[in-house]
Amino acid sequence: FAHACCGGSLPTRDEQHFINGTPEENNTALDAARAMFKHYPDIVIQQFGLDICQNTVVGDAMTRGVFGGERKRVTTGEMEFGNKYVMMMDEISTGLDSAATFDIIMTQRSFAKKFRKTVVISLLQPSPEVFELFDDVMILNDGHVMYHGPRSEALGYFESLGFKCPPRRDVADFLLDLGTDKQSQYEVISVPSGNMPRLASEYAAVFTCSRIYELMMNNLHGSISTNMLEDNEKHIAAVPEFQLDFLESTIVMQRQLTLTRRNREFIVGRSVMVILMALLYSSVHYQFDEVNAQLVMGLTFSVVMFVSLGQQAQIPTFIAARDVFYKQCRANFFRTSSFVLSNSVSQIR
Repeated sequence: FAHACCGGSLPTRDEQHFINGTPEENNTALDAARAMFKHYPDIVIQQFGLDICQNTVVGDAMTRGVFGGERKRVTTGEMEFGNKYVMMMDEISTGLDSAATFDIIMTQRSFAKKFRKTVVISLLQPSPEVFELFDDVMILNDGHVMYHGPRSEALGYFESLGFKCPPRRDVADFLLDLGTDKQSQYEVISVPSGNMPRLASEYAAVFTCSRIYELMMNNLHGSISTNMLEDNEKHIAAVPEFQLDFLESTIVMQRQLTLTRRNREFIVGRSVMVILMALLYSSVHYQFDEVNAQLVMGLTFSVVMFVSLGQQAQIPTFIAARDVFYKQCRANFFRTSSFVLSNSVSQIR
């Protein structure tokens, strides 16, 4: 569904960029790009290890489905679709074991390297193996940036401030202890204690005077290359908000109809109730007097009440579907109008 909402194939505007080589090279690259877009769902499924649960219902609190770790990977894989050059993930390791976390982070690193994307992930106590997968590290404490730079230079930077990580201490845990009351165990005796930062604000003040911060600011405020401006104009600014227009968003209609058909118990129960009430109303009010306004108004009121009260059973379903709607709508899978129209049509019985 996510792949179809994001176009399902190589956009025409991207096909026009394969013009810098010979005709044979352009055709070969274009065929490879089309094949990648065509098989991208299979690539995501394989990268996230979802082969064994590919045709399994995700489930919820009432319906048994995939496991917790697989459910997180399904959500993460769903958000992989679309032209997202920057991805923000907040504590995706919560509820996952170390192996599942390592697989997800490894997959995100692979996507970032191969598709030249920026992935920002906040983790809660990452393992050493997971920590080694990152290129840069940002340490935030009380709204202050204590460090933001290459992961490989983090230990050397804090050692210059008078804090040394013990040999058997995880680097991530060591960095998290800085700026707290636990940092005294890492202090180096050769450095005067009066020069050591204690608070998060002091760490931030020291960091703004460091070489790492200076290099980062120079890169940020430096001149922008013409290649970067050209890439922004061709590949980023040209991306539309939605890959499908309103008339082409029939995929949303198909999904809503599929979800409605799967709820067989509700459809059967609703059909039986409608048939019984139709027989009851038709037999009681057979050949009624159309001139009698009181009878007409009473019958109309009864019909409206029956329809409105009969839809109350759908309220829990609508409430439960809100999270999915908000997530997919924010990812620009479809327009709100497309979802409202599709949902309304699927409820007509």
